[in-house]
Amino acid sequence: MPRSPVPRFPGEDEPRRLGFNTATVGIERGDVESQLDRVIAHPELLQSMADSYIRVHPDEPKPETMILCRTTTQLQDGLAVGEPEQTTLATWEVR
Repeated sequence: MPRSPVPRFPGEDEPRRLGFNTATVGIERGDVESQLDRVIAHPELLQSMADSYIRVHPDEPKPETMILCRTTTQLQDGLAVGEPEQTTLATWEVR
């Protein structure tokens, strides 16, 4: 089940989905997945992801909120059916 940070930026109505990789948030998806229970229990750990995003993208707006989500896609005979379901796992107001 993919997990991704979904930051909300100033002036945007909808959060923006980001993939986990060093080019977007400075860390790999596996690094977060291995610490998932810890991040859910301590959402303040999302601050370091926001800080890393800001370092990697200094000319972009600073995110206001980091939201860690899980997207679940139902499969039937190996094909996606229906709309993917998104579940919020953790939320953090960026400082």
